[in-house]
Amino acid sequence: MNDGLILSCPKAGALERLAFSGRTTPDSRRLWKGVTIAVAVSVAVTIAGATSSRVPVVYRSTATHVALDTSAGIIALLAAYVLFGRFRYSGRTPDLLTALSLGVLGITNVSFAVASAGAADEGSPIRVWTPLIWRLVGAILLAVASVSAERTLLGRRRVVAAGGVAVVIVLFACTLATELLVGRLPTLAVPPVHRLVPFRPLPIATIQLLSAVIVLAAAAAFGRRAVRSGDEFYRWLSASCVVFAFARLNYAIFPSLYSSWVYTGDVLRLGFYLLVLTGAAREISGFQRRAAEQEAVIEERRRLARDLHDGLAQDLAYIALDARLLLAQYPSSRLEQLAETAERALDHSRYAITALAPMNGTLGEAIIAAAEDVASRGSVRLYLDVPRDATASQPVREALIQITREAVRNATKHGSPKHVWLVLSLADRRLRLAIVDDGQGFRTREPAIGSGFGLTSMRERAERIGASFRIDSGANGTTVEVVVG
Repeated sequence: MNDGLILSCPKAGALERLAFSGRTTPDSRRLWKGVTIAVAVSVAVTIAGATSSRVPVVYRSTATHVALDTSAGIIALLAAYVLFGRFRYSGRTPDLLTALSLGVLGITNVSFAVASAGAADEGSPIRVWTPLIWRLVGAILLAVASVSAERTLLGRRRVVAAGGVAVVIVLFACTLATELLVGRLPTLAVPPVHRLVPFRPLPIATIQLLSAVIVLAAAAAFGRRAVRSGDEFYRWLSASCVVFAFARLNYAIFPSLYSSWVYTGDVLRLGFYLLVLTGAAREISGFQRRAAEQEAVIEERRRLARDLHDGLAQDLAYIALDARLLLAQYPSSRLEQLAETAERALDHSRYAITALAPMNGTLGEAIIAAAEDVASRGSVRLYLDVPRDATASQPVREALIQITREAVRNATKHGSPKHVWLVLSLADRRLRLAIVDDGQGFRTREPAIGSGFGLTSMRERAERIGASFRIDSGANGTTVEVVVG
């Protein structure tokens, strides 16, 4: 909902196998408890609606039906907004697809509740089939979200825009197809009694049953994902999808296709959205709690950074400066080694201070500041091709900033270059960072003295975020390249 690349974790598979075997974890117990309650309530409502001659919730009320649809739509749109916010933070594919599915369901409920309220042609094919197909699209998106791989997407604004446009095109195509086939679709009449003939019309009942199967499969997949990742929102979504599946089953038995009639399916459908709302509220509460915890951690890191800056870094700077002054008066290999060691320790203390007190702003701004800070300590000329609005997850951000620092430092200290070029670009959903210099270079198998650990550190940082790392060095200079995605 983290913002970094999702790396495989051996414990995740073990938890999943444990949860779906004879033994249980706290997460799986909470999941099964919620699912059991959802199934029990849904079965009770379905049996009551199928067996009772006059169920109180089966009655004619345009205002009630419009209120139910509008409430469901607003809840779905609110939950979709929360999921979009989570996607901006995590960049994960399931969050985006779940947000799109809830958005489709919310728009469908609100738009057709308003458009169909009290309409004289409320039983016409257009008013029946268009929302029916739109809700089927929402159910399919929900199922796809439940089984999609947890990939982290880059360029998130463009991805959200592209996903929204794609969904609008699909809904428009469904509406156009309904318009073209209006003469072949079943024509329904508003029922004069409390209930319809079960599973009639058959085409509509078939679509409702298909939706029920799809949503039930999504409930199982969301449950597995919730236990595997410990994600509370997906646990609520799993239980809510069970209720939603029973709502589809009730619609197949007694289709609530008219804005003036309320059936058991409408009650269960509202239950689905209320459970989604509860999950969204818990998600917001979790965001607030984690934000408070993160603020406390950041404040402590800033305190440590201040202590390092005012204490250790100042002492190391004094030792390095004094060693250089003594070396100028009394040349000595031991004094040279002392001065280099003190300068190297001072550089590492600066890196630690930067890591403890991360820079504000976007990834692009932070990389520019880091590169300029290191380059200013030498006589190198720095050229930057970095979009200031570039963003990335926190783990990727920290890794790229530290790799930038280390690469520019190695270039200025060991390569004696005149120029250093730094390029950050996004193409094909891949974030590419390249640092190029025109120094003397070195053989990559035998790095310059003192730079070996820096190269190892850069490679390890790239591997921790799942990025590829390449270094190419020769007589014409050195290129360091990191590709994320």
